Amino acid sequence: MKKQDQAVKKMVAENNELREQLTKENREYYENLLAYLRGKSLLRDDYQVEQNLLTILQDLIDAQADGVDAAAYFGKNPEAIADDLLKTIPLNLTDFFWFNLKMVFMMLFIFWIPQLVRPVMIVDIGMALLCGIIAVIGSWGVLWLLAHHAFTKHPRLETIELIVYSVIIVIVLFFISVFFKPAGESPFPRKYRLQLSS
Repeated sequence: MKKQDQAVKKMVAENNELREQLTKENREYYENLLAYLRGKSLLRDDYQVEQNLLTILQDLIDAQADGVDAAAYFGKNPEAIADDLLKTIPLNLTDFFWFNLKMVFMMLFIFWIPQLVRPVMIVDIGMALLCGIIAVIGSWGVLWLLAHHAFTKHPRLETIELIVYSVIIVIVLFFISVFFKPAGESPFPRKYRLQLSS
């Protein structure tokens, strides 16, 4: 697992370097394809996704050297090509599960840090889990939105707006879950709260 994670990181770094060789039009075409594939591949094997992206990039660089642009080489409908490619990549539910579990625990930890300054530490496990679940769903939503709009003809400014709105939605959901408590109490029963004395 660790070796595969290292290999994925190495391929991502190589991809970032090789992309510099593309012309502006080819780079835009490829980056849209990259955003679509990465955004739609939540349940797929990361290693194979990155391997395919790197192969596509190297093919595109070779085609560019022969004077062929990306749209002519891969076709005018990259979304259909990407969907066909995703169908060939196997599901990897184990990595997907661990990614989401790590994110939930990260939110639990973030929720727990402010409690360290109090003499009696009360950790609302229910609220912390809710925040973790909201963070996971929010991250899925952001990736889905980025993939969904990868091939639309939005200018760069509209793409940035889309990202900003996605982040705002996640932040609003997070703050609602943290601060929306009736009369200062947790909406979860007392048995789901952990109290530690220093």
